[in-house]
Amino acid sequence: MEVPPVTETTRRIVLERDIPEAAVSGLVEFIDRYYIRSRTRFIDALSYRKTQIGTGFELFWILKPIGPEQASPLPVGLKISQAAVELDFPGLSPNDKSLEKVVERTADEIEATVLSYFQNVKTTSLYFVIGATEEHSEAPDQRGLMRGIIKRIFTGNTTSLFLSFILLSFALFFIIGVYTVFVLISTQLVALVFSDKIVYRLGSVRPDAERPLVSVVSVRSNAETLKSVSQHGRKILSQIREEIARRATATYSPAANEELKSTVIGSLLKHGIIATGQEISVKTRDVYRIVHEVSEKFGRQTPKITIANTIVSNASATGISSSRSTVMITAGSLEDLNDDELEAVVGHELGHVAGHDP
Repeated sequence: MEVPPVTETTRRIVLERDIPEAAVSGLVEFIDRYYIRSRTRFIDALSYRKTQIGTGFELFWILKPIGPEQASPLPVGLKISQAAVELDFPGLSPNDKSLEKVVERTADEIEATVLSYFQNVKTTSLYFVIGATEEHSEAPDQRGLMRGIIKRIFTGNTTSLFLSFILLSFALFFIIGVYTVFVLISTQLVALVFSDKIVYRLGSVRPDAERPLVSVVSVRSNAETLKSVSQHGRKILSQIREEIARRATATYSPAANEELKSTVIGSLLKHGIIATGQEISVKTRDVYRIVHEVSEKFGRQTPKITIANTIVSNASATGISSSRSTVMITAGSLEDLNDDELEAVVGHELGHVAGHDP
C-alpha cells in the first residue's frame, strides 16, 4: 500500500481587516521598529526583506531554530494592505505539530504589535463626528468640565457609575448621616427613570430616520500639534466643526468622503494645523439602518440613538422600556467595527433593553 506524500502548505491568519490608507505605511514602519528590531537575535539577518507591492507591503523573515520547541527554521510572511493584515507561515506540513506553539506565539506577538499601533494612532488623533446638519456634528472640543465628567462616567463602563455612587454615599453619610439611604434611593430612581434622556444628551450627533448617516473623520496628529490644540482648544475646534459640518453632504459616496477630507485639510490649515490626505481617514456609516434592522429582529421599537465622540470602542443601551430607550455608540466603534460586528454589539445592547436591564 503506497502512502501519499505529505504536501507542504501555507497557514494564513488574518489579524485585521479594512486598514485605513493612511495607516498602511505607518504600520509597516511600526512593526519594523518595534517588532523586527527587538527580535534580531531570533531572526536570520539575511532572510529579512520588505517589499512594496502597489499600495501594500510584504515582509518576510525566517525565525532561527532556538531549541527543542523549534528544531527547524520557521519562515514568516506578513502582508499589509488596505484590505487586511495577513500573517503567513509558508512551507508548514499540516501534520507537523512540532512548531504549533511557535506559530501561535508569533501570531500573538504580531497581533499585539498591530493592536498597539492602532491604539497609538487613536491616542494621537483628533476625531470629528459629523451628522447631516451643522447642529448634529461634534469636534473634540470640551463643553465644560461637568459635561466632560458626566460623559466619562456614562460612556465608560458601569464600574465608573458604580464607584461614583459609592463616593457619593460616603460624602453624604458624613453630611446627613442615616438619611443618606433615602437620598441615594431617590437619586438612583430619578437616574433610572430619565436614564434614556441623560445618555441621549451626551452626544451632539443623533442619527434618526431623516438623518441616518454619520461620518467619523480621524486626523492623525503628533504630540506637538495635540498640545497646541489643547492650549488654543475650544475656539479653534469649534470653528473647524462648523466649517466641516456646513459642507458635509447628507449622502454617502466615496466622492463625498474625498470632498469631506479636502474640507478637513483646508479647515485645519486655516488654523495652523498641517495635515495631508494620508493622515486623514473618513468613514461614513448608515447607523440608523443598522440599529433599526437589529430592533426589528428583536421585535422592538427602534430606540433613540446618540454618538459619543470618544476613541474607545464601546456601546451601551439604557431605558426603562423599548419606547423610552437610548443606544449610545462611540466614534471608536464606528471606525473599528464592520456592519456585522456593529450589528452584534447593538444586538447585545438591545438585549439589555428587552430584558428590562436599564
